[in-house]
Amino acid sequence: MKVIKPLKQGVLYKTFDNDNRSFFVVTVFSFFTFTPPGHLLSEIEMWKLAAQELGKESILDLGMPKPRGEVVLTGKFFSPGGQPVPGGKVRIKLGEIDKTLYVFGNRYWKRGPAGLFKITEPELVT
Repeated sequence: MKVIKPLKQGVLYKTFDNDNRSFFVVTVFSFFTFTPPGHLLSEIEMWKLAAQELGKESILDLGMPKPRGEVVLTGKFFSPGGQPVPGGKVRIKLGEIDKTLYVFGNRYWKRGPAGLFKITEPELVT
């Protein structure tokens, strides 16, 4: 199959069967940063960053149908003023998408005095 597309968009395709019906699914990727806004990066840059952030063995997309578009985000948490905190919130708002993620330091399961496991308080993060 020959795929003709812009260099700034990635395309994956897949076929599958369900209930004796065949389907052909096309996934289009657009990759951008928040600064400068409105500037698409190349598909090559997308795959390099995906491998770096997700690991080379990770799967970015399985190519299955989705009821609506999705956002894959990578980033880092920095505490206010660089002060150590047990955790905090990060948020993405893009059009109608508005998601909040709670980030906290590493926690561990430790055996308590009665022999039961209890989770520790989060380590401080900056």
